[in-house]
Amino acid sequence: MWVSHSTGRCDEVPRVLAAARGGGDRLLAAQIVDQGRIACISCATPEVHFGAEVLIQTLVTSICGSDVRTVFQPAAEPLQYPCPPGFSGHESVGLVIEPGGSSLKPGDLVLAVPGTGYTRAFAEYQAMPSSSLIALPSGANPSKWCWRSSLGL
Repeated sequence: MWVSHSTGRCDEVPRVLAAARGGGDRLLAAQIVDQGRIACISCATPEVHFGAEVLIQTLVTSICGSDVRTVFQPAAEPLQYPCPPGFSGHESVGLVIEPGGSSLKPGDLVLAVPGTGYTRAFAEYQAMPSSSLIALPSGANPSKWCWRSSLGL
């Protein structure tokens, strides 16, 4: 649990996060700003291309070995810095916010397994094709399902 160092209270979390986001439709995301350097930034919520993408709120994400290599080792194909917000996270569980033209419904719990180009799990919200999402059973534990994505379960 996060507790304010100045007051010792945890009820300040919403205010602190809102200030960090910058207000409006902004969100927080990790961003690779240079080789070996990551920053927490405020950026716009992804736009959803209706019929082609689904907007999800990231609940749980994990750091894969490939993410560590992406940040700290020179890439075979050089990265463009700064990288897109939330890149290179690709293992996450989230809640559907905007289902686009998919059969998913707002509030559905999903396992995200995005292809290259949609790896943005290190952001509060992500947009991706519905084909990259697997609906999870109602009441499923997001933390337990997140690590399963790397095992192909």
